[in-house]
Amino acid sequence: MQFTPPFPKLHDLKQEYIRSNITYQRGRQLLDMEMCTITSQDKDSYQFAVEDRFEDYNVSVDLKDHTLSHTCNCASLLRCCHHAAAALLLLDEKFQEESEKTVSEQGEPYTREEMIKRVLREREERADQETFRMVPADNIFGIHQIITSAHRRYEITIRDFVHKNGYCSCPDYQTNKLATCKHLIFALRDLRRQFPVGKLTDTQPYPFVEIYCDPLNDYHITY
Repeated sequence: MQFTPPFPKLHDLKQEYIRSNITYQRGRQLLDMEMCTITSQDKDSYQFAVEDRFEDYNVSVDLKDHTLSHTCNCASLLRCCHHAAAALLLLDEKFQEESEKTVSEQGEPYTREEMIKRVLREREERADQETFRMVPADNIFGIHQIITSAHRRYEITIRDFVHKNGYCSCPDYQTNKLATCKHLIFALRDLRRQFPVGKLTDTQPYPFVEIYCDPLNDYHITY
């Protein structure tokens, strides 16, 4: 499918490439549940990790020579499966944001801090709106399990209750460079609702030794 740069219009994606309304709706659902993540990219190609109910799939989208093509390692016989549809819809959002977000309503460029606040707010809203169930560990710091409405399980470790940071095994946490995600935000809130966190952090030892690069502090080594 050839297109006018930088990316096909959403209507063209739906009509000429995704084609099936069911596939479009299933792809949109994956995207709305943040189950599709860009894992890497270069000038003309993008790699995605797409979570599904029982397995994760890898989608590759190529835009070379203004021609759209994709591959997915699922077993679908459709020209465009719902994993690829989710990836294409995420790319559509990405290109729209890149054309709009660089200028604020006042005509001034967004600062890095403003962009971080914006995307954090989006994840906080999803932590409020979506349905999760947590299986707490014996230790207040973890390792806890989060179960999503799609029955996906992720491991959660709390690093610091005061600064609200920790670790999640979901693809979004691993790629968003925010040091948090909707699962971790939910876990921090849910643990405070269920347990006397202040007392437990004083009496239970932190069971991990961590050395990491802090994405919110210019990737300085932190421990």
